[in-house]
Amino acid sequence: MRKRAERIPITVAEYNREKGTITCIIQVIGQSTKLHSTLEEGDHIRDVVGPLGKATEIEKFGTVGIISRGLGFPIVNLVANELQDAGNKVIGAYIAGFIKVAKAMLAQGIN
Repeated sequence: MRKRAERIPITVAEYNREKGTITCIIQVIGQSTKLHSTLEEGDHIRDVVGPLGKATEIEKFGTVGIISRGLGFPIVNLVANELQDAGNKVIGAYIAGFIKVAKAMLAQGIN
């Protein structure tokens, strides 16, 4: 990315510690997000800052349902996977308008 590009908030949708990769979902609304949308697998981002905000509490609750839309949708798959890894049964997730993410969750056994 450019040396003088502005910092923009982007939510991580997936990560892989072993590979050192992150997957982000970006809504293209301006010059910086348009530039980010042209990145391909293996490309690099100059700086990443975070995490910022309050972390989602992951523990064994039992049966869990997740509902999200708008700004919260990018982390739904990530949170659902981590809740399953903690021993929870994730019974549903709704992501208004984001069919690809919902289909990916179903493929991973999250119904």
